[in-house]
Amino acid sequence: RDPSTSSLKIVAIPRELNSMTKLAEHFGKFGTCVSIQVRPPDEATVQFQSHHEALAALRSPDAVLGNRFIKVLWDDSAEKKDSAEKKDSAASAPAHTPALASATPNSAPSSSGPSSSSSSGPSSSAGPSSSARSSSTAEGAAEAGAGGEKAGGDE
Repeated sequence: RDPSTSSLKIVAIPRELNSMTKLAEHFGKFGTCVSIQVRPPDEATVQFQSHHEALAALRSPDAVLGNRFIKVLWDDSAEKKDSAEKKDSAASAPAHTPALASATPNSAPSSSGPSSSSSSGPSSSAGPSSSARSSSTAEGAAEAGAGGEKAGGDE
């Protein structure tokens, strides 16, 4: 399981027990509940401050709210959302990188005519290699961005 996951999905909750107050009372024993979402009629999501706290609640042998039919599972929707956000950020970075790469060959031909025919050759082969470069460039940009934030915070 992803150690950054801290959300649990609670299913098969009887209507009379499916309230934020009752869920907070039970799950608060395991740590800090950052968010509790009640989804009528019989589901809820509880997000803990840490993966460790969520794991403790998941592994607890105690019946949830005194009802052994209530099930506690990892909330896969939170994981899918995180991976979708990572894919979106990765997809936007490569779209940015080829634009920079294509800007360089386009500006070079304007200074010399014959290089435009030679630049079209590398640009066609640059397609697959640019995607390979874009992923490493995106990672480098993410690292540089994180480093930039640290530098800004230190000053």
